[in-house]
Amino acid sequence: MIFISFAIFAQEKKAGDEALGSRKYDDFEKPEVCGTSCHVDFFQQWKQSMMSQAYTHHWDEIEYFKLAVPHAEKDPKVAGVKAGCNGCHSPIAFLAGDVPPPKPEAR
Repeated sequence: MIFISFAIFAQEKKAGDEALGSRKYDDFEKPEVCGTSCHVDFFQQWKQSMMSQAYTHHWDEIEYFKLAVPHAEKDPKVAGVKAGCNGCHSPIAFLAGDVPPPKPEAR
């Protein structure tokens, strides 16, 4: 299953804004799947990093939903922040076209 998901993903060449909505949530495994089978060391390093906590705590919700999204909706200069920030901070939601993504409390 993991190989099939990877093979499908590898065939897709979309990047940046073109990648928005190009995937489904079901195309991805939970990090623990990779961390307990193939990439144990990388998973342990990632798990201890701030990146593993991206978009999972209350501050992200405040910063994004209460500050960035309203600002992006009012000012065309920063409109890209509504989706663009999610490419790194909530990449699976971005690829699934879930912009704005579900709030962190929804997990």
